[in-house]
Amino acid sequence: MITIDGDGQHNPEQIPLLIDAITAHSVDVAIGSRFLDDSTKASGYRKTGIKIITSASNYGTNFKVTDSQSGFRAYSKDAIDAIHPTEQGMSVSTEILLKISNKGLSLAEVPITISYDGDTSEQNSISHGMSVLANTIKYVSIKHPLKFYGITGIIFVLAGLVTSGIFLDAYLNQQVVFFGSLLASVLLFLLGAILCVTAIILFSMANLIRDRY
Repeated sequence: MITIDGDGQHNPEQIPLLIDAITAHSVDVAIGSRFLDDSTKASGYRKTGIKIITSASNYGTNFKVTDSQSGFRAYSKDAIDAIHPTEQGMSVSTEILLKISNKGLSLAEVPITISYDGDTSEQNSISHGMSVLANTIKYVSIKHPLKFYGITGIIFVLAGLVTSGIFLDAYLNQQVVFFGSLLASVLLFLLGAILCVTAIILFSMANLIRDRY
């Protein structure tokens, strides 16, 4: 199965490049990447946005792709049977990558050319990018809850302890009450504790689901 964006950016004549990766090299999913060579002339903000989203996506998978948002892809029969997307809109690109990784499927990127002539996008670039990034972070946080929530929670707890130490030092040695330090220490400690508990709960749920399914 071949997917291709309907906005005219991709060149249908390059479809055989993706098919060759599937058939000749026994790859489950082939992605056409606009960043494997220097032929694509994308704007600076577009490149930066895609690189940020791709970096977040790579963190949640076992792959190191260069273009996670490319809609020009080829899927083998095994991939079609294994992947069942649930997202709507452009966020599905990241969801599929994470499910490819979870299912242990193989993936390869193929260099392609892309055209940005004319106004091919119907969505605001900033709102679209933020939406995709938010969904990518959501999937990454679910797959790596201890790293995503746990480490952040520990940092907040430590910061709360430091600020509480500042408050106690001023109160015991100078008889001065720093209400700002007291409030900050309480808020930081509570937020850190909530994040740590969230990490443990999500980690336990994720492992339970993996064991059952």
